[in-house]
Amino acid sequence: MKVGLKLLAAVVLAVVVAVVGWRLLHGMFFRDKRIRGVPDDSVLRMTDDPQTNTAGTAARTGGGSGVAGGGALPRARDALSSAGMLVEEAGDDWDGADGEEEEDEEETPAERAVREWEELAENLMEAGFGEGTDANLSKKIKTAFDALETEQDKLDGIQAMMNLISDGAVQSLIPILLDTSYDEDILDIIFNDILNRDDEIKYPILEEIAKDPTHPNFVDAAHILEVTKPDEGPVVVEEEGEGEEE
Repeated sequence: MKVGLKLLAAVVLAVVVAVVGWRLLHGMFFRDKRIRGVPDDSVLRMTDDPQTNTAGTAARTGGGSGVAGGGALPRARDALSSAGMLVEEAGDDWDGADGEEEEDEEETPAERAVREWEELAENLMEAGFGEGTDANLSKKIKTAFDALETEQDKLDGIQAMMNLISDGAVQSLIPILLDTSYDEDILDIIFNDILNRDDEIKYPILEEIAKDPTHPNFVDAAHILEVTKPDEGPVVVEEEGEGEEE
């Protein structure tokens, strides 16, 4: 529709310019021919009759209706003015067409979910300590993450989040990290990022993972706790009688 309006306006403008040019040339040609065809004594002779003098003056100046082409310039100006108004109206139509296209290009639910997740990640860049333990924030993040429709959106989204989220808010991702229904690649992205955080952030999260032997990162978390904090590692209860000599 937009291309059609542009083409129509261009054609109309070209026709107007051609017509105006033809009328200007036509008027100038016939005016010059008419003046040359009038005898000098009839054009320049002055009489005592005011009407005759007026006619002669009009003939010499090319004014009045007696000389062809006398109104060519005013008519040309009117035509150009009309063409300008037409182009301006066409421009308004283009703007309207653009607006209609923008309205038609509304974002899909999947696109909206990605945009809202990205905005949330940017807002968490400056979060201070303590905000990550806010249950409402954790719920909001998990809800936004679940709204991402595809696994690829989730992978890209969690990677972007880990690149932006501050130390103060990273604990708000624990509900996602502890949810073993997510793809292991998603959990690995969070887990590997947590290992690079400060100890006061890292160890509480590792301890939560070490409580669930079914978690994909259980072995790594338990090993780290056993090596770095043996007193706080997972407790392994031996069955009664195991290791006793008969």
